[in-house]
Amino acid sequence: MKRTVLFLSILFIFGSAIHAQKDIFKKHGFNKEPLTLSKGKYKETFTNEDVMQIGTVLIDTRTEKIVEFLEEDTTMFAYKAETTSRFLTIDPHAERYYNWSPYVYCYNNPMRFIDPDGRDPGDKFKTKREAAKDWGKYYNGASIIRGNEMSSTIYKTGSGKSTVYSYTEAIEGKASKTKSGGSGTPNGTEKAAIIHSHGNYDEKYENNKFSNTDKRNSYNQEVNSYVATPNGTLQEYDPYTTKVNVVSTDLPSDPKDPDRKNDVKPVDIPKQKADEEAKKKAPPVYRGYHGE
Repeated sequence: MKRTVLFLSILFIFGSAIHAQKDIFKKHGFNKEPLTLSKGKYKETFTNEDVMQIGTVLIDTRTEKIVEFLEEDTTMFAYKAETTSRFLTIDPHAERYYNWSPYVYCYNNPMRFIDPDGRDPGDKFKTKREAAKDWGKYYNGASIIRGNEMSSTIYKTGSGKSTVYSYTEAIEGKASKTKSGGSGTPNGTEKAAIIHSHGNYDEKYENNKFSNTDKRNSYNQEVNSYVATPNGTLQEYDPYTTKVNVVSTDLPSDPKDPDRKNDVKPVDIPKQKADEEAKKKAPPVYRGYHGE
């Protein structure tokens, strides 16, 4: 029994010595505990090749020497792009698109969409095409679901380098017709283009391309025309050259279209946004019995 106790005591002393020898902080005379977000409750280490970060301390794992003591500030962190990629905040406009998680980036499809600044549909854009693409992503799903065409005017403000483009709120037409240019050009702005959608897929119509009426409207108004189609493409028509260019193929598309260009599900974003606004404005409903 005595031999067993003696053997265990020797192991304990030997183990403690090894532990103390490997304690890098004590070895360098650093007795202050590293600052971590969980205050030591959870393991928090970030590795970058041979340098390991433990809390606010950088350690070289090869030489077991402290490289640097970081400033104890839990509000500011510098993450290296090659080792760490993460979102630190939710979408600031998440409440306007309540059908999507506030942590979802670009409709959970970053291979097809980008969102550099979290802008809402209808905000200012640098080019007509950027405004047209934003319009298509916002309205084409609604047009497909409702089965009706929708239209707007793309207008510009400013001049020179300060020129920006935006678009009017779309008006809804019928299955194969809508008012060209929507509600017209706002006061104090200049018409830059017209844009409309072709609703859902219908085998009776060639609604994945400009119609002759579409081209004639563009010519008469002397501006380029854009069309968002059921198969998910955005096309541009130039009335001066009579050329048609495909601007993008990543708009919401009709699953029934045999020529569908992508798998972007159509969503009626304008309706969802209107429903959400109505809920906010609705008076509270009180339930229960009021006694005399």
